[in-house]
Amino acid sequence: MEFSEKIDQWKQLFQTKREEADQFYFNSMFEDVINRFLPKGKGLEKYRFLISLLGFSPQPVILFIRAIKPEKVLFIHSEETESYLDVIQQWTGLKLAQVVKEQVNSSDPTDVYKAIKEFVVPRNPREILLDITGGKKAMVGGAAMAGNLLGIDTGYVDNERYLPDLRQPEPGSEYPNILKNPFDVLGDIELEKAKEAFNQCNFSRCLDILNCLEERIEDIWGIRKFKSLAEAYIEIDAFNFSKALVLTEEFLKKYSEDRRLIDIEKVQATRNVLSVLVNKEHPDYVPYCCINYYFSGDRFGERSLFDVAVFMMYRTIEMILAFTLKEVGIDPSNPIYPQEVTMDTFNQKLREVFEKDYYEKDLPRKVGLMDSAVVLSIMNHPMMETLPLNELKGVITLRNESRFTHGFRPLGSDDFSRIKRLTRKLLEKYLSIKGKPMVKEYMSLFAFPKINL
Repeated sequence: MEFSEKIDQWKQLFQTKREEADQFYFNSMFEDVINRFLPKGKGLEKYRFLISLLGFSPQPVILFIRAIKPEKVLFIHSEETESYLDVIQQWTGLKLAQVVKEQVNSSDPTDVYKAIKEFVVPRNPREILLDITGGKKAMVGGAAMAGNLLGIDTGYVDNERYLPDLRQPEPGSEYPNILKNPFDVLGDIELEKAKEAFNQCNFSRCLDILNCLEERIEDIWGIRKFKSLAEAYIEIDAFNFSKALVLTEEFLKKYSEDRRLIDIEKVQATRNVLSVLVNKEHPDYVPYCCINYYFSGDRFGERSLFDVAVFMMYRTIEMILAFTLKEVGIDPSNPIYPQEVTMDTFNQKLREVFEKDYYEKDLPRKVGLMDSAVVLSIMNHPMMETLPLNELKGVITLRNESRFTHGFRPLGSDDFSRIKRLTRKLLEKYLSIKGKPMVKEYMSLFAFPKINL
């Protein structure tokens, strides 16, 4: 009997003898239906796992299993539909070890969501297909929500021809319809990830995400604006201030009236800081350099990049001391020392600080961090009131223990906190001597903006 003839016979039976029609369908037609479905399901083999909502029609579930040949299947069923699992096993040959069953309240979508999440968490979401053909509307709603949020593909068995009189698809016209995740299409999930990356100062990761989004979706969320901002701040984070200033100016010129995503006043504050950092003749250039290093170190500390954060704090101390030397007439790169700084007074200070580790040194021809502090201490400079030489020696030792300098260990949170405390004290003293506000007064000025979606 031709398949078309089988369809005609099945239609006649369906209208008068439903049970006989179902028996005829499975005994005489369903294998043909499967064979017509399989070529339409090319590509489904990429899925290793299947999640199926089990309703009162097991056929769609069987079609997906035969097409995918999954390693494991999660069946989400109600008390009323559990009996159909026997029919599914008969037609698919699934082994007990391949089956996970989860009985849910068919009217509670949260039950379905929890079951799907538990199955997905230990697996790669890209290897899972969620079949929402069966089940009540509440089950389908919970499943669709889970699929979208967890990033798994969702599909159902669709049909090319529908028989309205029988309210059934025409046998053999079934095909798999894999749905696009609306969060992927509209970029919601990626945009949230980009926001998180930006707010954690991971601008490179942020730009990677935004570049992919820009190629794929319309700019309904202000992606180009977001990208322009990230391009500016990645340069600031890398201390490329001249380029960052150009990008920031361009951003403000283009988006100053656009209030989406960002507090524009924060970007204007950044622009003002950059205009100082690129101008060595500006009266605030020196303190701004020191403050910028300090807050940069703080940001790296917040990102748990403690080695880099410690180096930034170390550099802040180094800059403060070098600038202080210049202000008293000593060029660290070519020093001419005042009368009180002699080889004897210099070595006396070294002996007090290093004790058993002391060795005699000539007056340095280039003045490093510790040497700067020793010279300023000999001169009784006010800066040294907050900088005990023994404490400074400790943070130098700490910095030298880093795997990126002379040591072998990664620096941690405690190391960073230790050098940050000393740096903050020294910076506060430096600003006080210069007649500038305290560090906390600069926080909002130097703070990076946060993205708000």
